[in-house]
Amino acid sequence: MIHVSFLIEPTQKSNVLEELGHTLLNDTERSRLLRYTRTDSKRQLLLSRWLVHEQLARSFLDLPRSWKLASDITGRPIAVHSELDNEINYSLSHCDGLIVCVVSDSAAIGIDAEPKNQPIKDSFLNVAFTPLEREQIRNCSADSLDEMRLRWTIKESLGKMTGQVGFESIVAFCTGTVSHLDAFSPVFVAAYGAWLCRLPASNDHFVTLVVALDRLSLPKIVTYDLAVWVESS
Repeated sequence: MIHVSFLIEPTQKSNVLEELGHTLLNDTERSRLLRYTRTDSKRQLLLSRWLVHEQLARSFLDLPRSWKLASDITGRPIAVHSELDNEINYSLSHCDGLIVCVVSDSAAIGIDAEPKNQPIKDSFLNVAFTPLEREQIRNCSADSLDEMRLRWTIKESLGKMTGQVGFESIVAFCTGTVSHLDAFSPVFVAAYGAWLCRLPASNDHFVTLVVALDRLSLPKIVTYDLAVWVESS
């Protein structure tokens, strides 16, 4: 089971959801919230915490809402419930205008979102991509900046899936074998033993999901647009 939800913001109920998110923070997250100076960073933290708890509740309807968020030995985020023997993997990404969350009861996962209109420095191409990737980005038929943003979401997602989230580790992931990535058409990358899937969560963002499954196990993905649910509730 792999469930993905996304929240397009701002929503008319952002203030209510932020209050709910605040009640779900653990001590570490409360300390982090106090260190934030930017209002948007505080809002994204609160909304993302609400989103992951809401997604867990929707994915496991038979369980009480008493989840605890933690990390495994690699640093990857997990959710723990007193009535489950196994840990639940989850991954979050938030950026201007969008928050996405994925949960899985078995496979390692990673997700990343990037705005399509976010400015990119010229030096980023040389710093963040291998020579093969740089050549492919420059020669792509689509907009080269969009290609760069999309490939960066792949790298970030791979880092989250493996627990290697430092910049140098993320840069080391090579997307050179990924020839094309269409929305909802998963591509298997043998080098990482994982499926890549581009999700059409928003017209203004690139969203990439990575799932650690073998070549014969095509991931089954269920998506929820919680922005629609929030506005209509």
